[in-house]
Amino acid sequence: VQANPLVKDRYCFRVGDWYRVNFPTDPKPSGPGPDDCNRQAVGLNIFHENKWCLCTAEDVITEEWRNFVIEAANTYGIEVAKYLRVKPVQGNLVFSKSEGSYPAMWTTNNQQGVFCDADCTKGAHVVV
Repeated sequence: VQANPLVKDRYCFRVGDWYRVNFPTDPKPSGPGPDDCNRQAVGLNIFHENKWCLCTAEDVITEEWRNFVIEAANTYGIEVAKYLRVKPVQGNLVFSKSEGSYPAMWTTNNQQGVFCDADCTKGAHVVV
């Protein structure tokens, strides 16, 4: 996990290590802290912030938690397939361009254009 730059420093493996919440712009701190994560005051709202936090005993991924997640994924991951199925087709798949399922949403938010941009950003700024 630590070798992957997308998830580096996202998880806690030892108490006292630093981990990042979202995308802090400051460099990773060094030393023992303190951090400004105040978990008791902000609770789960911490996931809306961009900061570095110190791993506590509750944050550390233990072997027990690792096994729990693996078992849950193996047990319930099978059920996910029921909800993400694609209808089988005879022959080759044929793709076509369309406005998709929510054209009224695009016009309500004044997002013009016939199709999704090349990077598919249409709808990225829709207020929900």
